[in-house]
Amino acid sequence: MTAIATTTTTVEQPDTTPGAAIEPLHRFVVAIAAVKVAFFIAIAGVWGIHRDEFYYLAGGRRLDWGYVDHPPITPLLYRIGETLFGSSQVGLHTMPALLAGVLVIVGALLARELGGGRTAQVISAMGVAVAPMFLTTSHFLSTVTVDILLWSIGLLLFARLLRTRDERLWLAIGTVAAIGLLNKNTMVFWGIGIVAGLLLTKDRSLLRSRWLVAGGCIAAVAMVPYLLWEVHYHWPTIEFLRSLQTHTDDISNPILYFPYQLVLLGPILTIVWMPGLIWLLRSDRGRAFRPLGVGYLVLLLLLFVLRGKAYYVASWYPALLAAGSVRLESMGRRSLRTYASVLVIAGITAAPFALPLVPSDSSAARFIADSNGELGEMVGWDDMAQQVADVAHSLPADERTQLTILTENYSEAGAIEYWRSSLDVPQPIARQNSYWLWGFGPAHENGTVVAVGFRREELTPFFADVQLAANVTNTAGIHNNEFGAEIVICRGQRVPWAEIWPQIKQFN
Repeated sequence: MTAIATTTTTVEQPDTTPGAAIEPLHRFVVAIAAVKVAFFIAIAGVWGIHRDEFYYLAGGRRLDWGYVDHPPITPLLYRIGETLFGSSQVGLHTMPALLAGVLVIVGALLARELGGGRTAQVISAMGVAVAPMFLTTSHFLSTVTVDILLWSIGLLLFARLLRTRDERLWLAIGTVAAIGLLNKNTMVFWGIGIVAGLLLTKDRSLLRSRWLVAGGCIAAVAMVPYLLWEVHYHWPTIEFLRSLQTHTDDISNPILYFPYQLVLLGPILTIVWMPGLIWLLRSDRGRAFRPLGVGYLVLLLLLFVLRGKAYYVASWYPALLAAGSVRLESMGRRSLRTYASVLVIAGITAAPFALPLVPSDSSAARFIADSNGELGEMVGWDDMAQQVADVAHSLPADERTQLTILTENYSEAGAIEYWRSSLDVPQPIARQNSYWLWGFGPAHENGTVVAVGFRREELTPFFADVQLAANVTNTAGIHNNEFGAEIVICRGQRVPWAEIWPQIKQFN
């Protein structure tokens, strides 16, 4: 730490003149990235697998150009990760740990691109490393994990475009946009922020570039296979998005939308990103990058009006952290050691609420899971799968040979599929999203059905006898979304599966 402190004896003034030389990447940035990767691999085996991981893994084993609720990139990464690291819990969590390290380096490169020196690079890297939102998304791989990284890489290229005025960078920006669109549809909002940032500033001339057209063509062509998939399946994603409009939770509550912006990165980090936003909008030195600040504000208001989830805009924050780091460096009022200490404290205080660090069967874990519902979805899936298997194995031998396992949601199906070989149960089917699209092929006509997650009255139109066999619990005692779900035995099938399947479909 002493060696770091010695780099702050002079105030480094960022040079944002177009075409100006920039500082080399500081060696401490790589060290910070390496520490973060090592930390997340070290905790990869705690608690359990998140509910969404089962679904992405199942999608990776059924590679396609699209899925009901997301494009193909994240399932593809699961397929790659399973091939390279295996399907164990540690193996599944290795890929997001590596991507977390890349994001830390991108955060430092953003500060460097904005004219920041060694101090700014380290502050930005540490800010990205400890922000609560980026902690949770580093523990398990999701579309949001990849979304944050791609937005950040895109903003890095955009900042370089603003600095160098090299319009050929639109080709690289278009390529990143293409990959982003094939990962998550919210990449559209990133594009809106970029365009709005240019339109509302003096840099709008950059929109009149043939290289921009070429970059746009790259993104458009890349989307063709995905769009053809949508056409083939009659636009299931549109049906899915319509269902989201009726869904309500805290993260979608417009009253909490702006307060959540402080929660996503933690209150302490406002001392970094808030000055960064002001620096981009008002400072003479930051004016070369003003579209970054304007784009953020447009996006923030647009998502509020559209009632988007509060965390959608979080993918822009690495750029604001980088800008704030440059601003703090230029002020020179505190040493790097001081900023590093504050950021370490921010990480230590946020980590227990963002990551599964305490014993899962402790009262603290139950409190934390109540505060952060995503953590609660990392426990109990092995318990649920075993309980379903126990019910299945309790059936008479003749019924087990004609057994169908039906689940209410994709996480239940994915978890049972994940442990299926050790549980000795049939391949499950599910009514939700892509699992529904994959069909009811494993189902037996007029056989016995063990269903989990359904209310009994939902199944009585299709089966003459629906009996409660058990309720889902977990050894940790955490009351997550699955806790208490019914496991029922259904006999006396009234109608064929071809009639049941369209009636129980659920895209949400």
